[in-house]
Amino acid sequence: MKKPVRALVPLVALALFYAGGASAGVPTLGANGEVYSVLSGPYGNLFPSGNAAPAGNLVLALVIDRPGQPAERLLVPTTEDEFPEDSPAVILDAASQNPFIVWQHRQSYIFSQLNLVQLTADGWSEVATISANPFRKKASPSFVVTHDYEVHVDGDGPAVRHDRTVAHVVWREEVTEGEPEAFYVPVVIDDGAYVGWNPIYRLNDLVGDLGPAEGPGIGVDLAPALAIGPGENNQSVVIAFAASALGRMVTVQAQVLPRALSELGDAMRLKLETLGAALNPADAGCHQALADLARHQLIDFGNRLQVGFLNSVADELGSFLLRDDTPCDAGAVSDEARLRLLDYGARFVSSGIAPIRDFARHQLIDFGNRMVIVPLPHQVRLGLVSAPAAPATGAGTTNLFVSRKGTNMLIAWEHAGLLSYRETRGEGWSSEFVLQPQSADGWTAAYQALRDRIGDR
Repeated sequence: MKKPVRALVPLVALALFYAGGASAGVPTLGANGEVYSVLSGPYGNLFPSGNAAPAGNLVLALVIDRPGQPAERLLVPTTEDEFPEDSPAVILDAASQNPFIVWQHRQSYIFSQLNLVQLTADGWSEVATISANPFRKKASPSFVVTHDYEVHVDGDGPAVRHDRTVAHVVWREEVTEGEPEAFYVPVVIDDGAYVGWNPIYRLNDLVGDLGPAEGPGIGVDLAPALAIGPGENNQSVVIAFAASALGRMVTVQAQVLPRALSELGDAMRLKLETLGAALNPADAGCHQALADLARHQLIDFGNRLQVGFLNSVADELGSFLLRDDTPCDAGAVSDEARLRLLDYGARFVSSGIAPIRDFARHQLIDFGNRMVIVPLPHQVRLGLVSAPAAPATGAGTTNLFVSRKGTNMLIAWEHAGLLSYRETRGEGWSSEFVLQPQSADGWTAAYQALRDRIGDR
């Protein structure tokens, strides 16, 4: 039986590249000098003495190379069947030292799905299947892991800690030929157990109505650009991608909301919908009665959230519910009141989170075990940060970097032994700057310098 997942912190996934046959991915280093990597190839080559699959089946193997010990090789679960596996990414969580692996499982040329699995001290976790459109090929999967917990006291009972781990996974799919689009899914492990369902969100929907930007457009090498990294706190991530059809570079922020805040929002919405239904919109005191209902629900919620926060959010909601342009109709305003509560709460508990200025460009994603709990107990606040026109870039291998705030991007491309880059400057982009690495180590150092430059801006 798996133990509850221990505390995790945000981490950046490492993309693995394959060249066919038995090939190795980019390794990642553990806290005690161990090296983790993934091999792809025929089962018989990777496990000569094994009998878990036919020798010719293409599988994935996690390799753990510890100092002074023989390398350990583990078959990644569900990859032993006759279908090929590709496009994997691997990450090692610094707190628990547990590796996560995400990859594409292909059942035919046109049918594929993304899978995610974690290796814990008790063995492999359940494989999470990310059920996007199975008839479109996925590309560039990568992810960041965040963790939070809540200590809950129920009456006179003992304090109970609930741990929650979320793997924020992004990838590309070609919805329209030549115009790849970006997708996002939060995969949640609640108290060590995978919840069993993942909502999927097409990030391009956040900017679909902006219209094409004036500029040079997005070339074939920039079009697949996709990046994800840790945000400004342990519950947020930032995502950047190229919106080819619009000629825009887009940044998005995803924030996992505290469990207590999610429950408060659902409770307040329910109270407004039930008790508020008896209010008469024609009464002069109708708006005040709605505001009072919201405040009473906050007070009834008790000590699971700070008193200072409860008072502040009551004032924030009161100012919205008392506005002349707010309809005194509980059914009409309950959803927006919940959204505003969750938005304000997210900013209160994480000062780096930007307020929602355009609710049409915000998505509140509810997720959890749909067969057990209604309403769903987990929420991610997904919102647009920026969508400037794309700059002119050259042909060549292209990489995209995004800052922790999501307000700045850097695009780098390789050409003729050089590394060019442009970065956001105010509302636009800088001129093209050129680096000239002289060796393999020089290229590594150059890319690290670019990451460091954009990281905390």
